Amino acid sequence: PSLVRGDRGNMRPMRDLAKGGGPNDGRGILVAETVRDPLELLAGGAPLSEVLSTLCLQIEALWPGARCSVLLNEAAPVGDPDRRPRMRLAAGPSLPRTYTDPIDGLRVDVGVGSCGTALATGRRVVTIDLYNDPFWEGYHALARAHALASCWSSPIVAKDGAVLGTFAVYYAEPRSPSAEEIACIDHVTHIARVAIASKQREKALSEARSLATIAARMVRLGAWMIELATGAVTGTPELY
Repeated sequence: PSLVRGDRGNMRPMRDLAKGGGPNDGRGILVAETVRDPLELLAGGAPLSEVLSTLCLQIEALWPGARCSVLLNEAAPVGDPDRRPRMRLAAGPSLPRTYTDPIDGLRVDVGVGSCGTALATGRRVVTIDLYNDPFWEGYHALARAHALASCWSSPIVAKDGAVLGTFAVYYAEPRSPSAEEIACIDHVTHIARVAIASKQREKALSEARSLATIAARMVRLGAWMIELATGAVTGTPELY
């Protein structure tokens, strides 16, 4: 379920906003065209930041006035007394660094803006007017300096339920999303999930290979090779 936060942060459920639109309303084609380039970049091995930035730019082109970002959920390192994860900027091509730098690295928690709350709860947080929202109380000046008045933050959730990050849409005026916009955001978060999970698997595999190589060298493991045609036997340097 989603939380819609209106004047003074009052919360109410978002009812069935993703419904509506028939099979011929063109929305599916529009979404498919929107996500095509990021998927091609992902298939081509582009960095995650490039894939997610392209996804943001595609949505901004579709919705004039929107500015989008993706924040990742970074687990606290082992030994950190504060076990809360941090939010890390992965993409925000139309947001200036004077805005993104202060939020990059903030601890994830309920009340840390729309994105911190979405990361902490795994629920979409729609803040219609952030200047009247307690979740944004410590960030009003930052938002005002960059002409941001509303924020719709949607969690990017893995298949196992883990919250990987958030996709956020900002506007310069108080605004709530339409049913079609919610449906499009759901497609976008799905594509972002695929991209993030894919890059995480690549990283895990690379780290596993590196650890295996280090372990083999530490215990001086090696491999024998037999040339079938001649019967010659050779070994890797670790065997000698």
